[in-house]
Amino acid sequence: MVSIVTEPAEVTAGWLSEVLNVRVKEITAHQPIGTGQMSRNFRFEFIADGLSSVVLKVPAEDKSLRELAATVYEREVRFYADLASLLPCRTPACFFAAITQSGGDFTLVLEDLAPAQQGDQIAGCTPAQAGLALKNLALLHAPTWNDSELTAHLAPAPQDNSILGEIYPLAHTQFMERYSTRLMDHTADVLEALVPHVVAWLNGTHDPFTLTHADYRLDNLLFTADSAAAVDWQTIRIGSPGQDVAYFLGNSLPIETRRENEDTLLKAYLDALFDYGVTGYDLDQLKADCVLGAWSGPFTAVLGAFAATDTERGDEMFIVMADRSAAQILDQGGRPYL
Repeated sequence: MVSIVTEPAEVTAGWLSEVLNVRVKEITAHQPIGTGQMSRNFRFEFIADGLSSVVLKVPAEDKSLRELAATVYEREVRFYADLASLLPCRTPACFFAAITQSGGDFTLVLEDLAPAQQGDQIAGCTPAQAGLALKNLALLHAPTWNDSELTAHLAPAPQDNSILGEIYPLAHTQFMERYSTRLMDHTADVLEALVPHVVAWLNGTHDPFTLTHADYRLDNLLFTADSAAAVDWQTIRIGSPGQDVAYFLGNSLPIETRRENEDTLLKAYLDALFDYGVTGYDLDQLKADCVLGAWSGPFTAVLGAFAATDTERGDEMFIVMADRSAAQILDQGGRPYL
């Protein structure tokens, strides 16, 4: 049985040979990928027949954070082990997925999608990249569209949102203490508005419903000239497709770029759904679902900053996410989200 590793130093040519079912003659290099907020990624390069690199994903270095993140670790391992091969959306192939019973330690060995380039959450993306991302998102949503039997099989274990109702006000207070002087003028009131209603918002029912990524944004996307692939599946759940769509648009496009291109991009997403066979869902309903879904932006920025390891880039990212998503909500008229 192949053992779980949690540090890159534990990876040997013999271990990789077992995982990949090929003879790895020598590991030639490894280097970190990204900033390691909730977990860490490393690219391993090696000499072997037919394959020369993979990505290793392991828990956060902070062991206390691992305990807090056990549930999301389990979700991602389950996605790669059980779900990814059933869906047509582009995501890395998985060579190995294992997690301890406690959920605090896990190992994923994934396809290296280089030379695809990671999106930049802070800089934002172009409308063309957004179109590619939304097409790939439609290929996540369409196969599980209002399918009760399939989504019941795929859904992660139910989550007790009352716990988040206790945590979220604390996270909001910490967020404002940390970042209030760096936020745009419009942002603070929007963030404050969600606090008393967060549990009701989380417990809301959705029609239509699909399997959702729930953190579909640029830092979790890899682009080529004609495609987008999604990574970081720690937050998957059953929910509204409009949540993923609104969250992506609100967080990943600069504010003015989103305003100028939003309707065109929403129509491109709908076209991709229709091409896959989804019917009876129109632009008006998608926009209504995005009104609810847009609140995922403030929610994730606040809770993410609370849970993640502090980094300079991470701080800037959470601020940008809060500012952009708050502007999106106000552009929708600040309408009620319940």
